[in-house]
Amino acid sequence: AAGEQDLLTIAFAEILAWEIDFYKDVREGDRFKVVVEKAYKGDQFIQYGPVRAVEYQRGEKVIQGIRYKEGYYNEKGVSLKRAFLKVPLRFNRISSKFSRARKHPILGGMRPHFGVDYAAPPGTPIWAVADGTVTSSGWSGGFGNQVILRHMNGYTTYYGHLSGFGPGIRKGTRVRQKQIIGYVGSTGLSTGPHLDYRLAKDGHFRNPLRETFPTGLPIEKGEMEAFHRTRDEMAGWLQGDSPDRKRIEDGENKKAEGGE
Repeated sequence: AAGEQDLLTIAFAEILAWEIDFYKDVREGDRFKVVVEKAYKGDQFIQYGPVRAVEYQRGEKVIQGIRYKEGYYNEKGVSLKRAFLKVPLRFNRISSKFSRARKHPILGGMRPHFGVDYAAPPGTPIWAVADGTVTSSGWSGGFGNQVILRHMNGYTTYYGHLSGFGPGIRKGTRVRQKQIIGYVGSTGLSTGPHLDYRLAKDGHFRNPLRETFPTGLPIEKGEMEAFHRTRDEMAGWLQGDSPDRKRIEDGENKKAEGGE
């Protein structure tokens, strides 16, 4: 959507956040489409309304997100929202991956690195990747300021080298997915600002970049017919029908626009 505002780009990325890691999965030649409502006063654009549909294509693989009521679903009616986010922050690059043996940048020698290091500017907000409970929040030796969260199904996540903690983040606090739990820093044994993110299942560390989480929940059977009508309408708009000419008078003009 060349020339569109950053807010639309962020909204697009958030809709597909459970399907695509936009900081490492994007490739040259990938294509995307968006159908979004825009509010106008006369011919003057005022603000964006809801994103009605999105599509992301890489080669033969196509991912769609269709807005239905308050959620987004794929073409089969399965929610795009999963229990775990793919990444816990907006980052610049991965500076170190999960490894059974790597040379420690400060201590030297070969030792395992059971996490992923995400380089990002100091102060970048860090999100809880899933609903959970804070089991630890404070100083943790080489990890500096660290937050540990316990989640459902035996999962635990670790967030290290923080510059500070999110509001109210302390032991026993319940957190929601994408709640801010801390901020990128360089505390503890660190060579620069980054997040050391770790994921464990039943006490064993797993590679966050390879972990596969269960899919989202499907639409209830009683809602499926209505969803199919919405899906089919959005499919037409994504394929080039003319929603930009469809205006709804509601105090101020609104129209839905599709674009790449």
